[in-house]
Amino acid sequence: MAVHRSEYRVLFGDTDGMGIVYNANYLRIFEMARTEWSRSLLRKPKDMVDNDMYLVVVNAHINYHSPARYDDLLAMECWIPKAKVKRASFHFAYRVTHKDSGQIVATGYTVHALTTKEGKLKRMPKDLHGQVACLAIDEIPDVPSE
Repeated sequence: MAVHRSEYRVLFGDTDGMGIVYNANYLRIFEMARTEWSRSLLRKPKDMVDNDMYLVVVNAHINYHSPARYDDLLAMECWIPKAKVKRASFHFAYRVTHKDSGQIVATGYTVHALTTKEGKLKRMPKDLHGQVACLAIDEIPDVPSE
């Protein structure tokens, strides 16, 4: 399965006045997860840019389940649902949990369209589309019991 797992330690600057991770910062956490997914499984993000391929976010959705606080260690999971791979776009799905307890903090997805530097929509080259399709998965992975 092409699920990438990585970790993130919450910084003080990630939190709001109530001491919990500010809601919009989950988009940054999702970005970190998908960047590491791409870097380890597909292509380095800089290689995409060097080849005039920009994966821009066209939609984002976040479900908040429980709070994360300063210095919490979070486990980030990222994958591409197979049914969401199209010729010029695809989705990344995310699950963020507390590393120690496995408690779900946030889940969500982002939709990405492939564009040129100028923002013109473009189809994925066949090799890239094939790689993405091969890495996409049919089902949501189980929460690890670690």
